[in-house]
Amino acid sequence: MDKLHVRVSKIIDKTVTVKEIVPTDQTAYDAKSELQNYAKALLSYSPGLKFARKRDNELWVYLDNDPYVLGYIGYGDYLVHVTGEHKYMVASRNIENEKYATYNDQHSMYTSVNLKTILTKARKAMRPINPIDIATMESRNIQDKFKREVSDKSNDVYNTWSKVFDKSLAEAEFRNMIKNGYEFVNKQYRGMVQELLDKIDIDRSAKMEKLHVHFVRAYDKYGDGELHFEIIDINDLHKGSGNVVKEIVRCRESEVPEDILGKISVLNITDVDEYVKDVGYNTGDGMFYVVKQ
Repeated sequence: MDKLHVRVSKIIDKTVTVKEIVPTDQTAYDAKSELQNYAKALLSYSPGLKFARKRDNELWVYLDNDPYVLGYIGYGDYLVHVTGEHKYMVASRNIENEKYATYNDQHSMYTSVNLKTILTKARKAMRPINPIDIATMESRNIQDKFKREVSDKSNDVYNTWSKVFDKSLAEAEFRNMIKNGYEFVNKQYRGMVQELLDKIDIDRSAKMEKLHVHFVRAYDKYGDGELHFEIIDINDLHKGSGNVVKEIVRCRESEVPEDILGKISVLNITDVDEYVKDVGYNTGDGMFYVVKQ
């Protein structure tokens, strides 16, 4: 996940008002003052915007109801390898500045000495992430958890094979099998073989399992305490990157299917980043992957 896919929950404690951008005891006009003017002008276009301190001369920009920041703004020298004049800057995942390579921060930035120009660019670039993009982006987490369970079972089989083929035990058993018609001399070894066969069956069964999920985001849309939901289906996560259904179901809590609500109730009491088999995965900030029935 790149530097611009930052959760609001990670930076919300650094929230500042426009007045707080410049310390009250500061008298000199500097980059913070230009940044304050920039934020004030941006806020006049979009009153719902919030700001959080990123650096002295940069601010994260976010909306209360969006899990990810919209981007960040700044005032400073953003040239690479050389010193240049200070400019207003906007950075967003929706910007592709082809003057710079993709590994440069500047690839996702626009700059201008003109405040009006940068405001136009900022208003166009700072758009919330589409829920379908969030569902796609976050799905790797549950996919990794699911595949790790399968991998753990395969490793368990491998480790048990190692025990079964202990040289001294195997030699005695193989000699006896040839001599006496597959009678186990060592009863403990027979138990190990049975354990191995059982784990092989479990491993094969795990590899046949499929992972189809609902991506669910719950949030207080109007600030009145009533939860609203966005639901997006993702199929075949057990193979490749899955198949995201390009359709968003939006509804109130009373309209969410009972199976989904029940599993969300379970996931709500789990830790963030915890996967519960046949239930789902809690990705945090009111977002879940619920395993389909």
